[in-house]
Amino acid sequence: MQQTIHDFGGFPQALFNVQYPAPGSPELAETTKAIVKNTTVQQDEKWGLDHGSWSVVKHLYPQVNVPVIQMSIDYTQPPSYHYTLAKELRILRRKGVLIVGSGNMVHNLRMVSWQHLNESYGYDWAIEANEAMKTMIQSRNHRALIDFRKQGRAFDLAIPTP
Repeated sequence: MQQTIHDFGGFPQALFNVQYPAPGSPELAETTKAIVKNTTVQQDEKWGLDHGSWSVVKHLYPQVNVPVIQMSIDYTQPPSYHYTLAKELRILRRKGVLIVGSGNMVHNLRMVSWQHLNESYGYDWAIEANEAMKTMIQSRNHRALIDFRKQGRAFDLAIPTP
């Protein structure tokens, strides 16, 4: 069973209490590593699942009865690197592996409006970026998403870090 990593701060204790001890799959990790040709995949059997994984998968498989492996973003690489990596990983879908890309498109925790948490509130820039991203995804405009730093102020605020 994998450790549940709580790699965040400033949130309610209830989130820190969540445990999702999903079984790992060394075999799937090895298969994934072998599929990837454009970069080197490093394995770490000690880390566990961070909130980018367990916060999503726990709703899909609340019984904790499926093996889960996690891959992380390499912050030193550009978006095009991750796009290429994702294209390599698509062969796993044909093998029956569910691939979940987690994280919010708009993810600026420094600008969360804490006083509006129980409302359907959004900053104009957040709504603008979110709608533009949805349009790009639906129209398969992958290049504009890869080049998100060229999309203007709304995107800069929506995505302050990789």
